[in-house]
Amino acid sequence: MAAHGAFALEQGFLLTSMVWAALTVEIIERRFGRAALWALGGAVLSLVGLVHSYAYAPADTIQDLAFGKAWPFALAYALLAVLLVAGRWLRSEPGAGH
Repeated sequence: MAAHGAFALEQGFLLTSMVWAALTVEIIERRFGRAALWALGGAVLSLVGLVHSYAYAPADTIQDLAFGKAWPFALAYALLAVLLVAGRWLRSEPGAGH
């Protein structure tokens, strides 16, 4: 259901955009360890309900500060962190310029 994704991104969008902006910068600069820390921060924010956690109200969707309600997003952020940590050991080109 597409609405679920839209409502999940709506709740805590400012924090989500800051985490993803920092993630993008760290990945571009090839600092995968720091990017993994940002991904873990996103996992914590999701787990405590500050981002991606919503509930239906009679006229709108509201943020639901319930621990573990957005656990699939927290799991996705944690898996991203694992992928980024693994990226530290990927072979890089010797003359890549970074």
